[in-house]
Order: sequence, then C-alpha cells, then structure tokens
Amino acid sequence: MWWIDDRGRWNPLGEAAESEATGGHNTVLDTPLGRDMMYRHFGMLRLEETSHRIVVSWDIRHVCEAALNEACNYLRQVRVPVLLRFCFVGWHEELHAKGGSALDRMRWTRAYSGVTPLPRPSILQRSLSEAMNTHNGFSLLLKGLQDSDGYLTAELRAEFECRGLMDKLVLFAEEDANLLFSHIGANSALRQVFGEAWAAEAKGRPYDFAPCADGLLRRVWDPYKPTLESAQPRFDHVRTLISPPQGESHWVTYKRLLVPYRQPGQGRGLALLSRLTRAVAIPFMDPHRVTWS
Repeated sequence: MWWIDDRGRWNPLGEAAESEATGGHNTVLDTPLGRDMMYRHFGMLRLEETSHRIVVSWDIRHVCEAALNEACNYLRQVRVPVLLRFCFVGWHEELHAKGGSALDRMRWTRAYSGVTPLPRPSILQRSLSEAMNTHNGFSLLLKGLQDSDGYLTAELRAEFECRGLMDKLVLFAEEDANLLFSHIGANSALRQVFGEAWAAEAKGRPYDFAPCADGLLRRVWDPYKPTLESAQPRFDHVRTLISPPQGESHWVTYKRLLVPYRQPGQGRGLALLSRLTRAVAIPFMDPHRVTWS
C-alpha cells in the first residue's frame, strides 16, 4: 500500500516518507484521522495492490494533480480489475474490469474538482415489468401478493419465509394514519445501511424514524404513503447520500420495490424490498454515461 504525494512520489504505508507535504520524515498513519489528513490536507492518493485487484482512493476536490497523474500512468499497465474509491461529498465505489476503463474514469473526475455537488437523493421510477422480469425477490414479492389479491396471508408469509424473502423484507403496518415498522428482515438493506442498533430501536416506530427523516434523506420516503393510498406497487432506482453519526458520508445505490398489502382481519400495510447494487440507471458525475459494474 502506498500514498502518492504532491510530487508523484510513492510513500509506502507505515514507513517514513520523505515528502515536503508531510514535513520531511513523518510516518504515514493508517488511521481515520491520518487518512483524512492525507486526502484533504495534503491532497494525496492511496493505492493498494494485490494479485487480484487494485484499489485507488482519493478525494476529488483535494487531490493534487501530480498524485492523480502518477496513478493514471500506473494504471496503463495493469491487467487486473481496478476498484475506484473516490470522495465527492461522500465516498463512492466503482469496479472496472480493466485499467484502461479506470484510467478514463479517473481523468473524467478532474472536471468535478471545483464543483459543489447537490447531495439530494435521486429517485427514478421504473416500470413494474422490469421488477417482474428479474430472477430475484422482486418478482416473488409481486407475484405472491398479486396471486393472493393483495393479502399477506399466513400461508404466503410462510412461503416467503421458506424461500428466504422474509429476511430481506421490511414491512410497515398502518396505525392511526401512520406507517409503523412491523418487521425488519435480518438481511434487509435498511438493516445493512443503518445497523443492528437502529433496527432494534425502529421496531414499532414511524416509517420516517431518524435517521431516515434527517435532512434531504426525507425525500427518499416521500412515495411511501402515496403508494399505500394508490394500492399500486412502485419500483424505483435510488441514489442517496448517507451520513452516519460516526464515520464518513457515503453514496448508496439500490433498487426498491414498494407493494401495498392487507392482512386478513387487520388493516393495510406496505412491503418494502430493497437490493443494494451499483447497477442503477442514475448516472453519477456524468449525464452521458453509466459505467456501473
């Protein structure tokens, strides 16, 4: 692992690096504070290499030109996949099969070095046929509730459980004109993003329970009640910035399916199935190209 500095020099991680940027003979520390200092204060770029892939990390708005040029030159010769991990208000990752593709993308990011991005969520509604034609839980959820006339019966729930869908589902139950969390699957995207502690506390809370309703993130939840009222499923591609209480902000992309349902002898509810994926039809930092892998 190396830090490439403002003169294009390679400084081995954890060893003394002679660099004016770091003040001479300073150790490059692999700590959150140390990484933040390297990325933002000194404009360095980090490169990690194994026999299977290369990981290149940098902050677009702070990286030095010499560091970026040196990394680009190095990528010309690589023949393994390259994971680009760059910060543009939040961290974002892209996996490229070859060094040439990664090199082109790195060059393109230079155009955004002086840009202040708008961190609001992007939501793109897609056709239900796209969800139905997938060979995963989306089609199972849609078809199951369609065949049961919209009722989440005990038999259908047992089928979902048997096929591993309940672990991925989030269910909301309507109570006093509000939607409350009634089930948060152990492998659901919400649990993966917000954590176990949040999931335990969210049970029985409103659907926009913090941090879901914090700031611009609230927009992600706006379609929930209209979807319930329409009694029609909705399929979306979503990109949003997540800012956890601890740690750095990062971009999250996912596909989600919202399906209203009823329970026999009870009220209405809303089923949410989300799948974290880079393969969404929402370009990032380039309106003319989508290169998710």
